[in-house]
Amino acid sequence: AEDGTVIADTHEKPENMNNHLNREEVSNAIKNNALATSIRFSNTVEADFMYVAVPVQMDDAFFVIRVAKEMV
Repeated sequence: AEDGTVIADTHEKPENMNNHLNREEVSNAIKNNALATSIRFSNTVEADFMYVAVPVQMDDAFFVIRVAKEMV
């Protein structure tokens, strides 16, 4: 969600996750209204990941869709 609330995740229940607004790729996607990337260590999965966040506007709703790929 636009406020950084996680509404879905593959590995964890969203209600157990921290707000993602301060994640580099999420904040940059919102700030620049454009695709944003980041590479860093995931504490959830305990591995290095590349993250890609894309802002999406659907009618009056704004979302950031974020995907991640483990760096191997």
